[in-house]
Amino acid sequence: MAYTYLLKGDFDNALKFYKKTDELAPKGFFTAKTALYSLEGEQSGKFPKGLYAAYMQIEWTNDENKKLEIARMITEKVPNFAPAWKELAILSNDKKERLQAIEQGLSKQPDADTKGILIINKAVILNEDGKKEEAKQLLGNLIFSPDVTTGNIELAKFTLKSIAEK
Repeated sequence: MAYTYLLKGDFDNALKFYKKTDELAPKGFFTAKTALYSLEGEQSGKFPKGLYAAYMQIEWTNDENKKLEIARMITEKVPNFAPAWKELAILSNDKKERLQAIEQGLSKQPDADTKGILIINKAVILNEDGKKEEAKQLLGNLIFSPDVTTGNIELAKFTLKSIAEK
């Protein structure tokens, strides 16, 4: 229901039902943590109204270049919006840009889901750079973090297993 209200542009009701979703699934449900972070930020004035809907354009387009363009535009216009940094870290082909995006995203007090994805991506890059033990430690810490989402636990376990098997 929250997502339907979001699509209709009724951000107040979207926020209301994302809060309810978060109450029912406190360890995360799809993108509810990010939606809540975004919509609460919009309501408080931290982020401009409609930012989350603009951010969702990344998910709604199939063109990878367009996704990257949207993520870059949002990070330039709203640099405190952690989810856009996460997308930039995922979408960029440049390792240096990915690492910078990860660090930027982590410094912006991200929601639990965004934070977990950023940490997982950082671990992947550390592993690629030959820092396997550091990557494993980062993933292990994430898995046992009290504020990690269920989805991030499973993704971190999968990533840790693939690192350990190499």
